[in-house]
Amino acid sequence: EIARAIAGALALRMSGASDSVRARGRVDPEAYDLYLHALALRSQLRPDAMRRASELLDRAIERQPDFALAWAAKASVVGPLVYFGQVPAQQGLAVMRNAIDRAFVLDPGSGQAYTARGMLQLFFEWDWAGAERSLREATVLSPNDPHAWHHLGNYLRATNHLDEAAAARLRGLALDPLDARLQNSLGEEYLAAGRFTEARVAFERGTQLDPLHPIQLGLGPSAPHGVWNVLLAQGREADAEAELLRVAALRGARADEVQALRAAYARAGMRGFWRRWLVMDERQSNGHPDSMRIATLSALAGDSTRALDILERLFASRSSGIVFLRSEPSLAGLRTHPRFIRIVEGMHFPAR
Repeated sequence: EIARAIAGALALRMSGASDSVRARGRVDPEAYDLYLHALALRSQLRPDAMRRASELLDRAIERQPDFALAWAAKASVVGPLVYFGQVPAQQGLAVMRNAIDRAFVLDPGSGQAYTARGMLQLFFEWDWAGAERSLREATVLSPNDPHAWHHLGNYLRATNHLDEAAAARLRGLALDPLDARLQNSLGEEYLAAGRFTEARVAFERGTQLDPLHPIQLGLGPSAPHGVWNVLLAQGREADAEAELLRVAALRGARADEVQALRAAYARAGMRGFWRRWLVMDERQSNGHPDSMRIATLSALAGDSTRALDILERLFASRSSGIVFLRSEPSLAGLRTHPRFIRIVEGMHFPAR
């Protein structure tokens, strides 16, 4: 089954890629190999993989400076490095904008360049209308590119169109069934929409594909997302706690930290558990945890004031981490709070 899935995905991707390559003229084989290697790393979302992908694309561009696909891909890997706090925003966005501009100069009809522009508009400019135009154009120009469907899904989730977002992820998965990023993102859509059975299936598939994916481990701008969410929604709190202990171990929790999490849960339930998780997160982040993640964990721990204080600071600094504010499950308890409502209103999401 896996072999058939790979063969089908490669056939679709190569049928689309061959036209793109012909349209762009001669491509140096070594540059193209570096580009493909970078794309394989991109979907992992782990900072080390993204940095390696960025380096490979630099080598591809150095080898062939007019390689439009490599310029577009460069923007698409630097963006997540900024989003995950691995590159300073000012520095990373300058690189991203330059790469997008170069891609469009070299190939004005590049679907990959439209995807990169849509990422910039969505996460860093909060240009909702521009992001939608760019990402829908990307799926028209590159209908066989799962990356384009993934980011259209991101736009649709950010703007709270959860069923449409799930449909976009499924289009991407039809092209690349082995993409753990797409599977986990699909799980997030189903979870936010209350489609818990489907969410569990998607998260379990994501775990099978990549047990260390940052979405499930909570290593980006949010608390962990995964099977535990579904178990908790079903009233199976003890099972959810056991699943989270597994996640903690995969994140690198020490034996004493796992024991402290168990004790905190026994003493004070899930809120106590999350208060202890915050201590572990601080240690694992070397004292520099992601602010949006701390906001989500604080909300889960019952510290609404701290969560709202952080969200207001992130809004004031136009942080990319809050674009999924309305669908983040850990913030569900804050959605009727006047301070939360003011943040959402200030982001000027589209009305539709």
